Amino acid sequence: MREFEMDNFAYLLTDRNFSRRPFIISTYPKEWLEIYTYGHYYLNDPVIRHAFTRVTPFSWQAGERRDLIEYDGEVFHQSSRFKIDAGYTFVVRGGLGEMGALSICRSEKKADFEQNILRRSGDLQMLLLQAHEVASDAFFADDPRVNSIDQYHLSDREKSVVHWAAQGKTYHEIGIILGFKERTIKKYMASVVSKLEVANAKHAISKSIELQLISSRS
Repeated sequence: MREFEMDNFAYLLTDRNFSRRPFIISTYPKEWLEIYTYGHYYLNDPVIRHAFTRVTPFSWQAGERRDLIEYDGEVFHQSSRFKIDAGYTFVVRGGLGEMGALSICRSEKKADFEQNILRRSGDLQMLLLQAHEVASDAFFADDPRVNSIDQYHLSDREKSVVHWAAQGKTYHEIGIILGFKERTIKKYMASVVSKLEVANAKHAISKSIELQLISSRS
């Protein structure tokens, strides 16, 4: 944590419908985590709700703060009791419609906090991608869609590429979302085409949707 100049962090993995309890790893105070989890605060957490609308990192301050409070200011009111008030959140989406959010928090508002986070944003986004790849495997272990995907040996990154391509995103746009160069995204798609034994990316997308290897929803 000291490397990124933060006091606490929280990683949360969930699906859009909250069909199961979210997977959470955090250094927040134990009392707050119990209140948050058993009180089902994640259902109304403005940071999590806002994360579902974003593909880029966002601050909890300034204009973003007003947008977040419009969702539900009560969660912020409660978390401030535990000095969880200033933060920055990174977002990742997966091929099964899940969302992972990594929130970096400081107990004291410092002018250079966001600048330090932005300077290390690439490292933090990569850390989130790596954590999400491991966590999502466990989170969806009993999901039949995972078993379907596994027989084709698609990696989480390949699933994500196909998912975003199915949403009409270009390779360049997918690269921005996932934090990779465009040529890397093309290599992932070429690998998917080969594994699914189809002619091109368009066929790979349609076959993935047909076999429910990915979610067709954004």
